[in-house]
Amino acid sequence: MTPGWDNAWSDLEAAFGEIIGEVRAVAPQATAHYKHTTTERLPFAAYLTFSREGEADQEDLVIAVDCLKAEDHHLLACAISTGEGHTLIDGPEREIEGEIDDEDEDVQGWLEEVREFLERNAPLAARYLRTPRGRPVRGQGRSTG
Repeated sequence: MTPGWDNAWSDLEAAFGEIIGEVRAVAPQATAHYKHTTTERLPFAAYLTFSREGEADQEDLVIAVDCLKAEDHHLLACAISTGEGHTLIDGPEREIEGEIDDEDEDVQGWLEEVREFLERNAPLAARYLRTPRGRPVRGQGRSTG
């Protein structure tokens, strides 16, 4: 993990735990896996995946929180997507110039927006995973950006 992102992971891990609890309350058969990683292009990336029926390697829902490094800036983004990669809801995005870590005020503001976005859209994740594959989900959540 890139130094300076440990606090971000701790906060997101707690938020992921809340979503997992909400999903399991309505879709107890669903399984969840989460992880975080870092690469040269991704100083921070966290993922929470769900499988409706608990099938290994079957991702039905993916929540991704990423910090992508470009030439002279970073793009911070969050999205809830299907396992096939179709975006259900775009979350908060932010572009920050120069080098950053999770102590930066702009990063802290974005992380707070991400936590609020995840909390607000946890019911959508639960409904999506309760709905059989191939059926539309009613009551889509609200996007923020």
